Amino acid sequence: MKTKKTAYLLLVGLILFVGCKEKPQVALDDIEKFRDHIFEVSSGIVSVKEHIKVVLTKPMKDISSAVELDASILEVSPEVPGKVMALNNRTVAFIPSQNFKSDTRYTFELDLGALQDVDKEYETFVFDVRTVKQEFHVDIRNLESYSKDWQYLNGVLTSSDVLSVSTAKKLITASQKGKALSVKMDSSLTEGKYFKFQVDSIQRFDEDSKLNLKWDGTPFDIETKGDFDFDIPGKNTFKVIGVNVYNEPNKYIEINFSDPIEKTKNLNGLISLERTNNLSFSVENNLVKVYMPNTVRGQKKLVIRKGLKNIHGFSLKSDFTQQITFEALKPNIKLLQNGTILPTSENLRFNFEAVNLKAVDVTIIKIFEDNVLQFLQNNNLDGNAELLRVARPIAKKTINLKEFGADVSNWRAYSIDLKEIINPDPGAIYRVELNFRKSYSNYSCASQSDEESLAEETFIYDA
Repeated sequence: MKTKKTAYLLLVGLILFVGCKEKPQVALDDIEKFRDHIFEVSSGIVSVKEHIKVVLTKPMKDISSAVELDASILEVSPEVPGKVMALNNRTVAFIPSQNFKSDTRYTFELDLGALQDVDKEYETFVFDVRTVKQEFHVDIRNLESYSKDWQYLNGVLTSSDVLSVSTAKKLITASQKGKALSVKMDSSLTEGKYFKFQVDSIQRFDEDSKLNLKWDGTPFDIETKGDFDFDIPGKNTFKVIGVNVYNEPNKYIEINFSDPIEKTKNLNGLISLERTNNLSFSVENNLVKVYMPNTVRGQKKLVIRKGLKNIHGFSLKSDFTQQITFEALKPNIKLLQNGTILPTSENLRFNFEAVNLKAVDVTIIKIFEDNVLQFLQNNNLDGNAELLRVARPIAKKTINLKEFGADVSNWRAYSIDLKEIINPDPGAIYRVELNFRKSYSNYSCASQSDEESLAEETFIYDA
């Protein structure tokens, strides 16, 4: 009997081992092999809320508008509740009814044979995506006052992927002298990746105290955790809490004081910046913003004189000084209008702003008149889905911004006349794209030998 019992246990163990073995991974298909059938597919790292899409090269059989399809058309593993939709006659999408799991690989099998007449080797297309690994960062901002006795602390929580506000609220806790404090967030939000929070009802005691902040994502399968002790000044202590520098869109310094200062106080001479004139100030509660010309560069010494007083009549105990570094603005471009041009007007000027760029490349893409309806099936006028199927670049021009005669180190508006580059067809739609190369940077470290690349040059693809 003993031998039989041992054999029985071994058999059960073997069955359990085999039963728990992971399913072998399905081999993925090469998208290049399916290029005649599949134009585009979701791939790489995606959000947990992403709709997974497959865009076909040719229309599906008997489908002309949005309709729900059988779940077997696009299956997902591991299983996720959701539905399969034909968004139009060429796009199939899996739309999850709940979020995917973070940092997880999902494999999809498309039954292409059910949608189109294809050879047997193309009947099934297998692809995969991986969801973003959820992480978050806590940034402590400003301490502000309700009164001499009570304060609040502002901060921001930024996540790598979408979070519900109910989860975000539970990630941060705060306490002072062992007493839990309320952490508030904007309840009008339901989800997002950027959450402003406020630690409320911070008490100011006669002596300095500490506010303890902790954040922990472990209960929500997020590995991020940390803590920070923030100094809360005593009631009779007036001091500088922190200094932040902002470079754009306008240059200014934000000074956080332990108490509000009088708005009517003339701050000239009390707050100064080394070798910098024409400072202006704004005061709001505990914050003073010091504005200066955008031409200020490099390292400067900020000085706050001890003669400065708060609204309760207390002065700084000594002069406060800190070295401030102003960085040059990073090269960038901003459009002042939509990038889509309908050539029905005599005015074909295109407006944009640029900073720290000596030149930009303007590329004009034409959506041909015969393809406009096809383009609008899947896009608004400013869309770019499947653009390569209905359009192509027709001209490119390098614009030398230095020839406009202004200081390119600050944001400046520019205007170009597209009629100088193309002869527009009334029935077509044109897209304007602006780009720049490393050699176009106005940074002092840019190579001087690149100047020759700034020569205005127009290339017409149709020529």
